[in-house]
Amino acid sequence: MSILQEIASAIRVENTGRQELAASILSDATIAANLATPHLWMSLPNRWRAVALVLQLEHRGVLILASSSFSVTSPALEAVRISLGAAPDRGVLETALRSIRSVLSLPHSDTRRALV
Repeated sequence: MSILQEIASAIRVENTGRQELAASILSDATIAANLATPHLWMSLPNRWRAVALVLQLEHRGVLILASSSFSVTSPALEAVRISLGAAPDRGVLETALRSIRSVLSLPHSDTRRALV
């Protein structure tokens, strides 16, 4: 096996491990993913808007992208893209995924602000 094949194999193994970790932590979520890829798509419950979830998580130090960032049509689906490969290791990824699960368990996504 060449060095490039070894590297590609190691990447596939790591992506699969990260996908499995995400699936276990976000087991109540609707996820679209391929085990070989370093990201996943998560549809949101009716009470959530993608932009609101992105903002809530940003305040907690977790960065994800709303589906509207990838959409050329309107309106975009209420979904988010989670990059599993951006975390430097699985421990950091696990912490971020648990934050996502925690925020999703909140009763609503009201992020309105008032000017006073």
